[in-house]
Amino acid sequence: MRERLHYWSLGGVTEDRLRELVSESFSAFHDETREALAELAVIAPEAAATLRVLVEELRDPRVHGFGIDPDVASWLRDASDGLGHLQDTAPLLLNAARDLRHLQDSVHLLQSATEGLRGSADIAMAIRAGADQLMQAEGLIMQLKQAAAELRRARGEY
Repeated sequence: MRERLHYWSLGGVTEDRLRELVSESFSAFHDETREALAELAVIAPEAAATLRVLVEELRDPRVHGFGIDPDVASWLRDASDGLGHLQDTAPLLLNAARDLRHLQDSVHLLQSATEGLRGSADIAMAIRAGADQLMQAEGLIMQLKQAAAELRRARGEY
């Protein structure tokens, strides 16, 4: 007959209490294991020595995953929070990537265009200088028109 699984909740258990319970559980496991190994050493010393090595490896936090540095855990939590938006933006990025697939055919054309624009900054500055000179010339033209109008008036021409 299949054994029924019983689920229980952690309602009301604080984080500190949970740590205490886990720590107590590991201590009890290590105590019981130590006693069993002592009894085994009487019967089979070599087997007990081998098992002692394995048990010590199990006690190493790097092996079983407990004892994670709180700073590392915090960093991982922050990193996962920072990636939380991906479930919303991933489809958008996928669609954008699909829309841009044709660009690989245009790479050479874009590269040629950018190479052609290399001297465009100098050209733009020359055009601006020319525009400034035209603005100054426009002011000079206005002055010349006013002077011509004054000359006509002075001669009696309108």
